[in-house]
Amino acid sequence: RHGIVRAHNQTMMVTSQPVPKTEHTVIRLDGKVIDVEVSACPITYEDKTAIYIIMRDITERKKTRLFLNLQYKTAENFDQLINLTDGITNVLKIVCTNLKVDAGRVWLLDTNENSLYCLTIWASDERSDRLFDKTKSQVTLQTDDCLPAIVWSTGEPFWLDTSLPANSQLAENYDFQLGIGIPIINAQEFIGVLELMHSNTFAIDHSLIEALTGVAKQMSSYIKHKTAEADMLYLSKHDAVTGLSNRIFFEESLTFELYRARSKNKRLAVLLLDIDKFSILNETLGHDICEQMLVQISELLLNQVAYADNVARFAGDQFSIIFDEFQRNQDITDFITQVNTSVAESIMLEDQKINLKFNVGISIFPEDGDTVLGLMKNASIALNKAKQSGHGSVQFCTSDMSSRAKNRVNIEHDLVEALDKEELVLYYQPVVDTKNMTVAGFEALLRWNKNGSLIPPYDFVSILEDTHLIIPVGEWILNTACLQCKAWQQELQIPLFVSVNISPVQFADPDIFETIENIINTTNIDPACLKVEITEGAIMSDVQRSVKILNKIKQIGAKIAIDDFGTGYSSLNYLRQLPIDYLKVDRSFVINMVTNPNDAAIVRAIIVLAENLGYKVIAEGIETEEQLKFINKLGCNEIQGYYFGRPMPVAEATEFLKQNKKIL
Repeated sequence: RHGIVRAHNQTMMVTSQPVPKTEHTVIRLDGKVIDVEVSACPITYEDKTAIYIIMRDITERKKTRLFLNLQYKTAENFDQLINLTDGITNVLKIVCTNLKVDAGRVWLLDTNENSLYCLTIWASDERSDRLFDKTKSQVTLQTDDCLPAIVWSTGEPFWLDTSLPANSQLAENYDFQLGIGIPIINAQEFIGVLELMHSNTFAIDHSLIEALTGVAKQMSSYIKHKTAEADMLYLSKHDAVTGLSNRIFFEESLTFELYRARSKNKRLAVLLLDIDKFSILNETLGHDICEQMLVQISELLLNQVAYADNVARFAGDQFSIIFDEFQRNQDITDFITQVNTSVAESIMLEDQKINLKFNVGISIFPEDGDTVLGLMKNASIALNKAKQSGHGSVQFCTSDMSSRAKNRVNIEHDLVEALDKEELVLYYQPVVDTKNMTVAGFEALLRWNKNGSLIPPYDFVSILEDTHLIIPVGEWILNTACLQCKAWQQELQIPLFVSVNISPVQFADPDIFETIENIINTTNIDPACLKVEITEGAIMSDVQRSVKILNKIKQIGAKIAIDDFGTGYSSLNYLRQLPIDYLKVDRSFVINMVTNPNDAAIVRAIIVLAENLGYKVIAEGIETEEQLKFINKLGCNEIQGYYFGRPMPVAEATEFLKQNKKIL
């Protein structure tokens, strides 16, 4: 600096004017290097020209300015960068270069491994080789003796001077004279360590530690923010239970794989897998146990595919796989057999092997579609077909399936408007009392009068159930049937009941009892004149709930019949608990009971069972005189079938009643 001082002195001598303030580095008499701000001006001293100089120690001010600038650059860097590692690396470089230290590392805590791992490292060129030779990528907490581990254990900054005897053991891990460790903490949560290293040691500087603590605090906020972003991104694309891709990520992967398949002129298959009878397992074993099972299954599926992104879990028990390693369709079938074998042999719950099988639907590019949407839709159509067969069925998509699916979509659309357009109508089939062979009532049956064509219920009722349109439609059926029954009673002055089928979906509706009760009240029908028919399956799906609802229906006076009895899976133990009035023998047993001894035995057993339990019996499907005589001998209470009358519209049913108050 002597040259600068001489130049300034000469300027002041010539101009007799002070020079601007300057900053210098000087050595005090005690040997300490300090920063000073210098002011100088020419004066006359003892009649001689002289220079008056004032020096102010600005060491702390410069440090403060440096540290504030450091934190500003840190904040600016984090605002501009998106990637976590890049952001932290840039800040580490800013810190090291501004503070003129040789190297630095940032460690993050891995709670699962009970360790610190090195996220990033920076070193000046001349020190990088020595640093990388000495560094480790992971520090095991509570066992490793090093600066990051000390900072973790204390939660406080640590100043390591390797020249001091007390630090001789720690110095073995360092090729530096000075190490500074600063904890990265966010809201009292330990996140990691900022570590700086330098060739030369100097006395502990508390203002430097304070500045680095501020930088570490900014780091902690940035790390938490970016970690939360990464977690949210991961959760948005992965299943929370199994960790597999979810539908969103799977479709992204399928988009990429379709691009590859097109470019390489290769075939590609989309497999949708559904665990056979999973709902029964869920009810039997419980939700938590079944989640453990799903985790095991996901691990097995991951072992079967080349890329983890090519297997996903959708809602419930449905999985999906992108399969491209095949030449023939048989290769796909062989793969599924391998998966089913692996699952059947490996799934263990509470030390018990669970024999599982997948029902599988398959669509193939390009035969079954060339878009993500098309392939997924056709695989879903094939899966629905496979689930109908069950028992581990495998179904490839066919053009016929696609055609039926399109037709179903059209029917769904038309059904939404059918009720408003009054296209849905009720037909009535007579039910005969075997004691006096008179019409005791009618069963109300739904029909769809679409553009003048009468559509039978088996073509659309399942769609009503799948779409839950059956709930408003079922309410309309109940109301319409009760109003018609009341009208017949008033017009003809005869006792008469109406029987209405309650769909399983309708019965599962939480408001089903209130719906029935409200309709009885608003139509003013005698509750005893309403008979509700519910299938075994609907009742047995949740026996405790069913008993509560049936008891309520019974208490208001309505009659209850179990429909299609003999085809379900009810046990005698549950049957005797049900508050019912009738068992309705399924038509499949009645139609052949005259010629088939087994069917005759079943019908006979049902009637005897009903008598012992105090129930009445209805037989449907009576079409011949032989069947009528046979069923009468067995002591059936009520019968219906084509022998007495087919389902008919209101006008015909009214005329039928007038002419046939007594059938025989």
